[in-house]
Amino acid sequence: MMNRRCHTALMLRNCAAVLAIALGSAAMGGEFAVEFDGQKDHIEVDKFRYDGSYPVTIEAFAQPLSDKKGSVFVDFEAAGIGLHSREGRWLFNVFDNAVGMGTYRFAISDLPADKEKIAHIAGVFDEQTVVLYVDGHRQKRQGTMLATVKPSGLPFFIGANPGPDGAVQERFHGRIDAVRLSKGVLYTKDFKPPLKLQKDAATLVLINLEEGQDDLAKDESGKGHHGTMHGGKWVKLTRSVSEGERSK
Repeated sequence: MMNRRCHTALMLRNCAAVLAIALGSAAMGGEFAVEFDGQKDHIEVDKFRYDGSYPVTIEAFAQPLSDKKGSVFVDFEAAGIGLHSREGRWLFNVFDNAVGMGTYRFAISDLPADKEKIAHIAGVFDEQTVVLYVDGHRQKRQGTMLATVKPSGLPFFIGANPGPDGAVQERFHGRIDAVRLSKGVLYTKDFKPPLKLQKDAATLVLINLEEGQDDLAKDESGKGHHGTMHGGKWVKLTRSVSEGERSK
């Protein structure tokens, strides 16, 4: 006959199994993100530069905590490319090196960004059009290039915008869970976002902010494009189930 201790252990094991099934695969993997205060926090990905010579897809899992204008994953400086938020909406910008001073071409989210959950945002630049997807849905407003992209020559920042003189600006107030930059066009129509960004042959930068400790944001692309954290705090997230939705 099973003693009381064994019976209790078996019950706990069965409960854990039922809970795992209920939560699904979303309960697995990293459980952390970095929260940026919008004042002084950012991550510098110093060793990667985008020269504008190929199409790219830039992705992030991010959650704003206010309507403050801020950069999610960018190399802006009157040039460059990146994901950011402005007036409560997600944007994907690419600087068009057109005749004269040039200008940013941008795609913008149809609806305001949800401050209550992590969203998957993806900017796709095929060298002609500037397209934004939010949680796998293509947004209506997109940009069209008149000339080639003007690269900034600056490193990418997570949670802020780099300056040529070392200044840091447009700091993001919110949480960022992961960023990925890939060579080529990954999305051409609506899709189901992944629960976690993974490395593949096209990956140039992949930083999953899930360690929950230390000040090194590790690049998982295999190319050594690690980020250095300047401020920010690790926060624990809970995952919602099965549909790719991630909530705080």
